[in-house]
Amino acid sequence: MPGLRSSYVTRPPWKVAGVDYAVGVPTGTALVSPSTISMPGVQLNTPSHLVVITGNNVTLSGYDFSVDGGWGVVVAPGVTNTVIKDSNFVVGGDQNVPIDAIEDVGNLTVVDDTFNGGSSGDVFSMIGYSGTGVFTAEYDSFMNTPEDAIDFGSAR
Repeated sequence: MPGLRSSYVTRPPWKVAGVDYAVGVPTGTALVSPSTISMPGVQLNTPSHLVVITGNNVTLSGYDFSVDGGWGVVVAPGVTNTVIKDSNFVVGGDQNVPIDAIEDVGNLTVVDDTFNGGSSGDVFSMIGYSGTGVFTAEYDSFMNTPEDAIDFGSAR
């Protein structure tokens, strides 16, 4: 949206995410279904469309969590050093919180992801974090969020 600030008398000197440069899933990134995930420290709950991270130092990258009614990622209590990047999330008919890390989670990094609240009904945030570590979110795109993009507390 390079023309967004064209009506300003004086243009601020800094660059604005989503205006001066793209945010969200990088252009050209090939995304795959989360149903294909098979790695240590990650369990799939296919009927509920949930990816449950149970191990430390897990990185999820390049997934299309918008398929099949919308998948959610749950980071289990006590897990740390989780990275979720270059992925697409849409809240669909399953009403899954896109990223739910609400109990005693350690470090969580969310970068270059796209979030769309879509048909949010019971979901009031795209990311819920109640951790004890460092939470980092960079270059993410949040659209149609029903209330909070990121909720420090419960995502439900």
